Amino acid sequence: MSVHEWEEVKRLAADFQRAQLTSAVQKLSERNCIEIVNKLVECKLLDVVFTTDGKEYVTPQQVQKEIKDDLCVHGGRIPLIELVHLLNVDINVINAQLPLLEGRDDCKVLMGHLLDQSYMNKLSEEISDKLDQQGILNINELIKIYDLPADFLQNAIKRNLGKPGKKIYQDSYDEKVFYTDLFLLKLKAIVRGALLAITKPTSVQNIVKQCSILENLFYTAHDILTHENQIPGALSEKRGTSCTYIPLVYSKKQNEWATNFVRQNGYIEFDALSRLGVFDPHAFVRNHFQSEKLFFLPTAAIGQQLISQVEATVEETLATGSFTDIMDDLPSVFEPEDGAVILKEALKRSKLKQQPPIYLETIVMSEEYFDKIIQFVRENLLHKNVESAVNSGDFLKAIADSRLKGANPEVEFKDVKANRKDERRKVASSGKGGGGAQGRETKTKSTKKKYLNRGKAAQDSSDEDLADMKKPSAGMYEFFTLKDVQSTVKEILLQSSEDTDYDTTELSKEISLQIYPALNKESFSLATELCEKKIADSSSNRRKVAVDIQERLTTLFNDIKFYEKGTKHFQSKDIQKQLIKYLLKTLGAELVNLIFHYVCVIDTEPSTISAEMRMKLIAEAEDENRNILSKLNKSLGSDSLEDFVSVVEETLAAIRVVIKKQDKKRERSLIMAHKQALLSEMDGLEEPAAVLHLASLVLFQTVTQSMLHASGKFVSSILAFLEPHLPPDTFSHLREFHDSVLKFLTIKAEDETHQIILKDLRSKIPTIKEIAKNFKQSVGVSN
Repeated sequence: MSVHEWEEVKRLAADFQRAQLTSAVQKLSERNCIEIVNKLVECKLLDVVFTTDGKEYVTPQQVQKEIKDDLCVHGGRIPLIELVHLLNVDINVINAQLPLLEGRDDCKVLMGHLLDQSYMNKLSEEISDKLDQQGILNINELIKIYDLPADFLQNAIKRNLGKPGKKIYQDSYDEKVFYTDLFLLKLKAIVRGALLAITKPTSVQNIVKQCSILENLFYTAHDILTHENQIPGALSEKRGTSCTYIPLVYSKKQNEWATNFVRQNGYIEFDALSRLGVFDPHAFVRNHFQSEKLFFLPTAAIGQQLISQVEATVEETLATGSFTDIMDDLPSVFEPEDGAVILKEALKRSKLKQQPPIYLETIVMSEEYFDKIIQFVRENLLHKNVESAVNSGDFLKAIADSRLKGANPEVEFKDVKANRKDERRKVASSGKGGGGAQGRETKTKSTKKKYLNRGKAAQDSSDEDLADMKKPSAGMYEFFTLKDVQSTVKEILLQSSEDTDYDTTELSKEISLQIYPALNKESFSLATELCEKKIADSSSNRRKVAVDIQERLTTLFNDIKFYEKGTKHFQSKDIQKQLIKYLLKTLGAELVNLIFHYVCVIDTEPSTISAEMRMKLIAEAEDENRNILSKLNKSLGSDSLEDFVSVVEETLAAIRVVIKKQDKKRERSLIMAHKQALLSEMDGLEEPAAVLHLASLVLFQTVTQSMLHASGKFVSSILAFLEPHLPPDTFSHLREFHDSVLKFLTIKAEDETHQIILKDLRSKIPTIKEIAKNFKQSVGVSN
């Protein structure tokens, strides 16, 4: 400071002191001062701001000056909130001064802090020193240290990038990382040494871990070294968790192995390439074998030689009229799915006019062999079962039962006979749609022995699939089951297979599922023809049958009359009524069934006609016969045998059947023949109840000279009737035997007395038989 200036300061100080010591003439109160200042502010003659406590006024220039002073005191950086406390003014006052400071004094406001140029220069120097010391800096670490935005810190570093003697690089993968040229040289040396030492594919993560460097820095060094051609290898992909470094020497070995394998085997498996370290086998094969024209499969790529081999096998199979599984011609590594694709491609390239049937995706069968299977099933299963069903009457019985249930198989299959040849052609041609979706079933498991383990799950479900197979429709007689067809097909397949270990279960099942419905319809058509032929052959013997039926009707009718005489010997009306009901239920029903059989002309045996079937036949009968048959059927429920006989005679007259009257001279011989028949039957019996039953019938006929038709429950009534006509000792034997039989029948088999009574009864059987044979009645009993 100059002498003149110093003198001026002294003079001002003296004036100020005099002013303070001088007493004022007039004094203003504090309120007046405030009002004056407010008036000056309102008139915009004075620019001041109030402090936060409201006791002081400060000019904006003073605020600006004090902000600069405090900023300088705090080293060029101070929080705005701290200025509020230091200056005792509102934050808005400080904010109003910031634009002036930023414009004239190169200050900057960041994250609530006021920075001046000196601080920013110092910050840049500090960061530069850190970078020189460490060789690498991460903006994230600087943010934690300086609590400043990343962009600001990056700009602070970039200000030194162009300075002489300073070579600072920004990482291309992470813009927040900066390093020096010396650090880059060191990093390149580490990465280059590691990559040169690697001889097999190694993941980048392992390399980074061994080298103790950041992953981003590895990629940076790798890119630079690759650009400079200093490393013999490449990465499997740009970057990622699965990124791997593959040395050039290893890639050469991979290429040599793949080339040699394809030349020797004609294919290459993708799994083998994966085990070899190839990360994208499909892309590897496409790039490495561009001139080979390999055909891609789901699991491998094959050469043209294998496809041509399969094509030749198919042509040979069709020429020899056989079948073959192309999996036999393929290496064991191929799956059935691969075989299906190969077969489809081979058929596409072949010059066949019509593609053959394909089963289980890989089995090719010629049309001649398929026809051979159909013919074999016809001869060994269809014809035999149809003839057996027709000859045994099971087929006709099933037809009759279906009529009773309301079904009409003749309507359902009325066109079967006319189109029988068409059906056979349909069976023979089914499955000949060739390859693709038309010629293949949905099953995909090969039956080749080496695939049995893989196809076991499919074979275990074979029985379930057979059970779920669609059954013949309602009213259609089933001559054979699907399992029968499968067994027959399997038999011919085993005969034709050269490999004795070849499992034909799945193949026979698939063929059976295909041909079963058509074969079953054909069998119904054949059965219908055989029945019609049988009926046609029998029509020539119609007169003979009519004569035979007439004789049977005559015999039954006369027997019923003979038995009617026997019932009249009983005095009890109740016994007579029960005997008549039993007679109508047995012989009467047999006679009615015979008449129904004759009138309705059905193939069912009369003995198999039930009450329900008679009602069905009445409903289907012609109008002129319906009333007659209905009346005859109702007569079986009558209590009077005379009424039944009357209805029968009326019915026979209506159907023009003449019943020959029994000759009186032959009546006695018939009765004796009936007695001899009972005695012969009794001789062969050892069962006490049956012996007693027949003995009582024989004694009744001997006493009355009349035949009796009665069941075992009438034995007690017959013995009661015979008591007056038998000697006391004879009847005593019968009564005692009868009581023992009743007691024997009421005792359980576990009881000890059961065997005792049985032994006693068997000891008395000869006596009972002797009584029945030798008893004679000199005078018959009158009615």
